[in-house]
Amino acid sequence: MRAQLLRSMGLKSDKNLPDSHVEGQQLPDDRPVRFVWDKTPRGSSHNAAMKIRVIKELKENRVQQYRYVPESEFKDATVEGCFDQVFSTFRAKFKTQRDEAVAANRKQREETKAQKSRRVKRKKTKQASRTEMRRGLPIFSHSTFDPALQLECMSSEESCPEHEQSGTSNSRTKVQILKIRGLPWRIDKAETTTPTKERSPGLPKEGFQVPPKAIAGWMLSRRWLKEMREEQPDWAESLRQSAADSGDFDWDKFDTLGVETEEESDVEPYIPRSGASSLAHALAPAVG
Repeated sequence: MRAQLLRSMGLKSDKNLPDSHVEGQQLPDDRPVRFVWDKTPRGSSHNAAMKIRVIKELKENRVQQYRYVPESEFKDATVEGCFDQVFSTFRAKFKTQRDEAVAANRKQREETKAQKSRRVKRKKTKQASRTEMRRGLPIFSHSTFDPALQLECMSSEESCPEHEQSGTSNSRTKVQILKIRGLPWRIDKAETTTPTKERSPGLPKEGFQVPPKAIAGWMLSRRWLKEMREEQPDWAESLRQSAADSGDFDWDKFDTLGVETEEESDVEPYIPRSGASSLAHALAPAVG
C-alpha cells in the first residue's frame, strides 16, 4: 500500500511530501493524488475520494505490480485498513517535515546517535589495541588484569569543533581535536595512543559514573571511594566488597606499574603524542 500511495502521488519516496491540498478545490483525474494533510479520510470529502482512487489503482495494478501478494490481502476490509494505516504514517511524516521544531529535534537525535556510535568505535579501537599489546607482555597475563580491558574501562574521547592551526606563512590547516575525558573512579595516568587526530585533556565525565560490575579492587581510586563513602556510604561499601582482588596475585613482588601510595597526586594531564598504545596506563592500579 505504501508503494501504491507513492505511485499514485507521483513520488519516488516519502522524504519530501507535497503541500496540503485545499479542501473543496477540484483535482483533475490526470493529476497526481494529493491530500488534505490535517484531515482524515472521514473528515474530508476530498481525502475520501483520494482513498477510493488509490485503492482502485491498487487493484488495477494488482497483476502487473503485486502478483506475488496473496489474494486474501486484496479484500476490501484489508485494503482499506492498510490504507488508513499508511495514510496516518504519511500525515505524521508531513507534520514532521513541515514543523521546524520537530525536524530540528529529529536532527539532534540523529546527530546524538551518530556521535555515540563514533565514541563507542573509538573505545573499541583502544580496547583492541591494548588487548593485542597485552598478548606480547607475559607479565600482564594474570587474570587479575582482565577487568582493566573491559570496554567500560576505556576513557572517552569526544570530538571538539575544528580549529585552525597555523602552518607556513601561506597556509592554515583545520585540525579536529579529540578531548580525552577520564572516568572519575579510576586514575588516569599518562596515556599514549596511536593518534590519527590531535588530543587534549578534558574534564572528567559529568554525573555519577558507576564502575562496571566486574571491576577489580585495585582499579578503584581511594580518593573517589572516600568521597563515595561520604555521599553514599551503603553503596560504596557494597562496591568495595564486590570489587575484591584475586587472592593469588602477589602485588608485593610486582612493581611494574609503580608503587602504591596513600594519596593521589594532582598531576598535569598528559596529552598523547607518541605512536604506541600504553598498556601500562590501562592496567595502572589506583594509587591513591
